[in-house]
Amino acid sequence: MLPESNLTDLVNLINEVKTYRSLNEANTSSHIIIPFLYALNWNIHSCSELEHQYTIENGIIDLALKIDGIVKVLIEIKKMDENISKWEHQIRKYAIDRNIYLFILTNGIRWQFYTWLKQGIGFHNFITLDINIDDKIYIAKILYNLLSKERIASDVSRNYISTMVITHSGSSLYSAIEEVWYQMLEEPSPLLCKLVADNVHNSFQISAKAIDVEKIIKDYNHELKKIRGCITPKDKDQQKYPVIEKLRNLILKLYKKKGGDQVVPIREIMPYVFRQMKSSEVNEGLKVLCSIGFCELVGRKIKILDEKAGE
Repeated sequence: MLPESNLTDLVNLINEVKTYRSLNEANTSSHIIIPFLYALNWNIHSCSELEHQYTIENGIIDLALKIDGIVKVLIEIKKMDENISKWEHQIRKYAIDRNIYLFILTNGIRWQFYTWLKQGIGFHNFITLDINIDDKIYIAKILYNLLSKERIASDVSRNYISTMVITHSGSSLYSAIEEVWYQMLEEPSPLLCKLVADNVHNSFQISAKAIDVEKIIKDYNHELKKIRGCITPKDKDQQKYPVIEKLRNLILKLYKKKGGDQVVPIREIMPYVFRQMKSSEVNEGLKVLCSIGFCELVGRKIKILDEKAGE
């Protein structure tokens, strides 16, 4: 049960945060995130419990919460008016320690919580809280059960998360299927390769060997991992990756310009995007736009409609 003192402190903070406007990243951290952690009984002045700019293998994350010096939670913070959904690839990139079970991406208003479907496998956004939308008592209770020092130390938080993942079967099923698919692409099974080869033969009367199918699937998977932000492109690919990010941002910009219409026809995307790209970027941009992996990445935010082929 949420102690009355914590409930009062958290509700007061939620009310206060609603009055803030356009805090930068540093102020979001100091004026919102740190006070919340203090209300959740973390010793914000002790580096054995709270470490700023925590270094991990893939970069530096804003905050790490520790119990007895062992990291339990990683928190990535963005400025208050930032659309944090576009930074999901970053928190995924930081999720390399299989022993950490709670990861948070937040701008102080919107809190996206991530965990593993299974230890180290299936990185999953299991709940999102929005201070401007959700009931403040509900937010306070969820924050306390997920993030309070007591709940983290006693493993109640971990058990609470496991229950939430099972309860939200729709989203967890999506993540489970997605994870299995990515694993199949990582190490294509002989059965998958044979299925693809048989379909190639039936559709085009071209014989394909399993080894050829495996190589092409792995090449595709490598490109898809770059698009998803799972790996950092190197050498010659460094010139291509900014095109992907630029293209994605332009499409999202068009989506907002249209007033948040959930379907954006591709006939509107292409001229809008290519008018704002350099001539040297257009060819690569066209290849990326036709990529299944790229459309999957953007499609989580909006739907792209190809009138000839359907969505």
